[in-house]
Amino acid sequence: MVKFKSMKIKYYLFIFIGILIIGSAIGIGIPKYKKISERNKKEAVMRKAYDFSKENISKILKCPSTAIYPSFDEKFVNLGGSLTKSYILIHSYVDAQNSFGAMMRKYYYLGMYNNNGMFKLVDLKYDDNLLMLDGKEINYSEVDN
Repeated sequence: MVKFKSMKIKYYLFIFIGILIIGSAIGIGIPKYKKISERNKKEAVMRKAYDFSKENISKILKCPSTAIYPSFDEKFVNLGGSLTKSYILIHSYVDAQNSFGAMMRKYYYLGMYNNNGMFKLVDLKYDDNLLMLDGKEINYSEVDN
């Protein structure tokens, strides 16, 4: 064991080691929490976009009250860009009654722009029918799910 001649050196050494231990513990923990936070933010944007897509698809259904959407899954959502400004593409399906009362499964693609959490519908393809392209509506009334 090393003997120190001065109490002052022991004191400074103790402070220095304490700062190193605390600093390394804080430094190791920050990136982990930052990654979790970024993942949560990304998932929140993706969930909000998925909900926006369900609202817009329900508008074109013959009987929206019968609509059954799958639970959110990240595989349905493609996020291109940052979390605040991006193009988001949703590819999913909906089970709903058609005009004859039969439950049908229809697939859809919905593209939107995200600007700080405000979504703007740009592209919509429902059951192989192109209903909106580059923000221009084609005709919802031609679709019979």
